[in-house]
Amino acid sequence: LEAPPGSLSSAGPLSQGVSMLCRMSSRWRLPPPESLTWQGVLQGHYFDTGWTGGRVEPRYHLLTSQDPISGAEEVWLTVALNSRFDGHGRQAHGRPHCSAVFALDVSGSMDSPFHRDSAGPTKLEAAKAAVARVFARLRPEDSAAVLTFASTVMVEASAMRPGGAEGAAEHLQAAVEALGVRPGTCFLTGFEAACGLALEGRKAPRAPLVPWSSGIHARLLPASRRGAIFLLLALHRGLGLPSPCAALVLGFLEVRELAACGAGADHAACPEAIPETRIFFMTDGCVPSNTRMAETLLASIEHAATDHSIMTTIVGVDVDFDINFIYQLSRVRGASCFSVHNLTEFMQLLAEDLDYRVCPVAYDVRISVQEPPELLQDRPVPVYGSPEILVVEPQRGDALCQVQSLFPSPAGARGQTRGNLMLCRLPEAPCGGKVRLLASYLPPGGGPRMEILGEAALGGAADPASLKGIALVRYVNMVRGYLGDMRAVPPNPRLSLATGVRHPPRSEVMADSSKAIREIERREALLAKAYADMFRVVRLHLAETQAQLQELGEVDADLSRSCGKLHELERGCMDLVEMYASTV
Repeated sequence: LEAPPGSLSSAGPLSQGVSMLCRMSSRWRLPPPESLTWQGVLQGHYFDTGWTGGRVEPRYHLLTSQDPISGAEEVWLTVALNSRFDGHGRQAHGRPHCSAVFALDVSGSMDSPFHRDSAGPTKLEAAKAAVARVFARLRPEDSAAVLTFASTVMVEASAMRPGGAEGAAEHLQAAVEALGVRPGTCFLTGFEAACGLALEGRKAPRAPLVPWSSGIHARLLPASRRGAIFLLLALHRGLGLPSPCAALVLGFLEVRELAACGAGADHAACPEAIPETRIFFMTDGCVPSNTRMAETLLASIEHAATDHSIMTTIVGVDVDFDINFIYQLSRVRGASCFSVHNLTEFMQLLAEDLDYRVCPVAYDVRISVQEPPELLQDRPVPVYGSPEILVVEPQRGDALCQVQSLFPSPAGARGQTRGNLMLCRLPEAPCGGKVRLLASYLPPGGGPRMEILGEAALGGAADPASLKGIALVRYVNMVRGYLGDMRAVPPNPRLSLATGVRHPPRSEVMADSSKAIREIERREALLAKAYADMFRVVRLHLAETQAQLQELGEVDADLSRSCGKLHELERGCMDLVEMYASTV
């Protein structure tokens, strides 16, 4: 059963365009529950969360929603972390100049095709095509370098600016086109070499001087435009220079890089003036968590970020990373990861979305409850949508959720942002039907923590983004509950009419593996019968939500693929029940 981006995976936890078999009789052939993530599913949809002119501005909605299985009334708080850099705002307001190192795994396994596209290009060919496309999208002020690693490490192209010395762009393209596979794989050596190359990249030759023009003027931040106008007036009217000479002087001063000139070079006021150095580390190798290799790699990534301001993006090529590894990586400043499973995803997520991946808009974003103070009281609060909120535990004090590195979100044709939503299921309705919240964050350029007060109240108009997000969270909870139970094989399903579509219990294998095969099969059949009924109810819930979204005029109202997954799971469960009955 093919799964869309953000759905089920048979290869690992990060759910980005992967697949699984639903109709099977053995629990050992089912993927682990962690192969389906809330963030991954939400990233597969667009949400209308509004617009803001601020660096970060949360948008809250407080609403009630009936659990489709238990019928209980639940209270949900949805949080959209909007930014002026979302969507077209990234181009309108600019991004930092980027010094990028592309570290490619060229081990033998990269010479094989993607497992769902055997007739398509190999993984290495797809990586080469995506990196070549990135070079075409880099700005003249950006620099790039290429490094490959297998059993040895090779610098294929030292740091250079495509818009710098003559032939630099062609040299980068030729270096990528010539890449081939080599035996062996060494993650750690490859990453350490990439860090050294990244430091060298900061010294890459600058782009050639370009006379001032209206095109360059339009690309600058507002503060830069004001500074440029002031300098032109001073040179032209104050010193009497002809306009062409004044424009050439501005090019010599490289005003394109003085993005904060109108703000007194205050980096806290204009962090987009600060260049970013980032490693794009691409591999088809699995990095299992809680191993020495994973611990060493994570330590190296954190050291590069804290000591050298080198950020890291890990790209899984036809592989999904261990969920615990994602959790640990997300807590490193500026770090991120994503997986690709075909050429189209590679081109979209690496090349087309490049401007959204090179620099966070804020760090250490926190959402806390101010009133009523007793709302949380150390009670479990499931929070979905952030990679850091993976294990639901009682919240301490007023803290609700935290995002270490907030990246801008790509947008659809009509301005809806992709996956820009977090959802919290509150333990009860707040007293008075209203909750006051405090959002705070650290700007990328340093400076004091910024704080924004906001509130949300019950009883407002239906919010399509919240309705869609809640339905998708329930879809993930339902499937993860099933996968967990089919691994543990408890006597009774841990999700039921009494519990509703609650947060699924922690995944575990069956405690007593010595039970007779017949008893295991009997339990599997009971679980399959119970989940078949629940899959049908949740599927109808998603279909009703889709109809409601269409009535509200939602652009991305199609939930049919998630409904289709539930239908296939329902049929697979019934097949298992019939198979067991035929052998009794």
